[in-house]
Amino acid sequence: MFQEQKFNANGVEINFIQASATGQPLVLLHGTASEWQSFSPLIPVFAEKFKVFVLDLRGHGGSSWVSEKYRLFDYAEDIKCFLEKHIGQPCILYGHSLGAQIAIAVASLAPTYVKALVLGDIPFYYHNMTMKDTIWYEPFTELHHVISSFHSAKEIDDYMAEQYPKMDEQRRKNRAVTLSHVDPDVVLTILEDRHIEGYDTDALLRQIACQVLLIQGNPKLGAALNDEDMKYMAERIQNCDIAHMQDIGHGLPSGESLLSVNKFMESV
Repeated sequence: MFQEQKFNANGVEINFIQASATGQPLVLLHGTASEWQSFSPLIPVFAEKFKVFVLDLRGHGGSSWVSEKYRLFDYAEDIKCFLEKHIGQPCILYGHSLGAQIAIAVASLAPTYVKALVLGDIPFYYHNMTMKDTIWYEPFTELHHVISSFHSAKEIDDYMAEQYPKMDEQRRKNRAVTLSHVDPDVVLTILEDRHIEGYDTDALLRQIACQVLLIQGNPKLGAALNDEDMKYMAERIQNCDIAHMQDIGHGLPSGESLLSVNKFMESV
């Protein structure tokens, strides 16, 4: 069991764990409506060779809620502060989904502290469309309804049990606990496209100076990064490798794709 710690990022309390004590620093950033525990399958693997830190983003897990301050650059400022004041040296920054969007912003704010980026199945639709135009709008609207209407893990679990009777009970209960820790404004900010204020996709991608591994899940299995958006990103990132997860949609890498991630991180 990992000991949770707190870091003050300019007044925002960031919850995190450190999973290992040696190796080059590796910082993991989770996706929307998640928390550090989502990386649990990967932490033991990465901890064998890296000094692993896993953070709860603002508005998630054990970190502070900061209403109406959930732009990608708001999150990125927290991470920049963590890298500068707690890590104090260049690190590998691995972000999944929302965490990958944030990682790109961090690379622009603190380039000397980002040695490499791993971008896990990043939703990158907003270079040419709004949230309302995507397949994600309806499920995010439902998500916002749930966490706005039900405030305890038990209330959320009761609702989910009724709506998703075939869902594994333990998985459902764990998900209910996670959702009870999410500020509803996190999701509303995304639904209204306020999170991308000041986020110039073209300029941000072109100014990334470090090596990048872009991970794409299988679009047929629900991946967030489609082929068009992947091409858009790869054409603009100077040093970009691509790893495909054939058997995984929007999840974390495993098997061959996890080996590719490890190989990339060990090479930088």
